[in-house]
Amino acid sequence: MKENIFDFIGNVQKWPSIGKKTSLRLVNFFLQKDQNSYFIQRLQYFLSNTECCKNCFFPKSLKQPCRECSCRESRTGFIMSLNPLDYFVFSDFFESLNLGFLFLTKYTSQSAEHTEKSPLLSLMSQHQDSRPVYVFFNKTLEERISFQKMRQKFPKIAFQDCSDLLENQESLYMLSVHESELFKEHFLLMMRS
Repeated sequence: MKENIFDFIGNVQKWPSIGKKTSLRLVNFFLQKDQNSYFIQRLQYFLSNTECCKNCFFPKSLKQPCRECSCRESRTGFIMSLNPLDYFVFSDFFESLNLGFLFLTKYTSQSAEHTEKSPLLSLMSQHQDSRPVYVFFNKTLEERISFQKMRQKFPKIAFQDCSDLLENQESLYMLSVHESELFKEHFLLMMRS
């Protein structure tokens, strides 16, 4: 078990936006959430067999081309998150809605700078793409500033602020089971409105 934990920490640190302190915090969070470590084992398998695409930061197989890059045109919209683990927890739900994913490579105050370099957002802005981008930044001051900068940089993109759906959590993956079910209901209502 001890070796698995160290492997898990190492694999988490390979992902964008996650350093040593954050990976330790995540391991502690997941151990508290799942005492029998089943979730840790599934997450470890996922992290050790995937990497981030250098173009869109979508998780892709180590041996396969990025599926997100190849099917962008067919997406109904996109989820923008600060943490790749949000994809792992809610991938089935978002895939059922035909939504793509976009991750940022840094947290908080640096998020806007890296967002401006996003090839997907640049492409959407140039072609005046009307598909919505659902942004899951939390309510901290740094992330509120990042969100405003992003809106100013890409005024033609239909950003949807989903921070209220996070309740008081930092990221989607931190929602409890009950909060996750409420989130899905509220998100569907937001999409239909």
